[in-house]
Amino acid sequence: MITQDLRRIICAKEVQDTANVALQNVKEALAPRLSDVSLMEEVYAKFREYVAGIKSSRHSERRREFLFIFAYLYCPTVLVGGTMPKGYRGKLKELLHVESPSAISNYTSDLFFLYNHYQDFREVVEGAYAYIAERMKIE
Repeated sequence: MITQDLRRIICAKEVQDTANVALQNVKEALAPRLSDVSLMEEVYAKFREYVAGIKSSRHSERRREFLFIFAYLYCPTVLVGGTMPKGYRGKLKELLHVESPSAISNYTSDLFFLYNHYQDFREVVEGAYAYIAERMKIE
């Protein structure tokens, strides 16, 4: 009986170790690349420079592309269903000239889906990110 219980304890320890490694990987993957909110306007300006020559049928598409890049840089957890840190939605509302902070939440709800399923969305995001990263020296 003790042997069986010890096997369960050993198994639990192995699962716990695996879970700890997985949690560390998640923490690293979802760590923000930028934390300085004063750079938000510069990121947006560089994004607008990049997309200036690209035709788009809707302004909301550009907002979503920018919001993907913003989330990737400042709060990657948003891309996988997490919440945006306090104060970010209000700053984005002003920057993007949208009606309310809740509109930002609406725009961000499907960003990862759009990136994974629409090549044109993904191409603009990747091109704009490369442009921004190069000019702002973001690694």
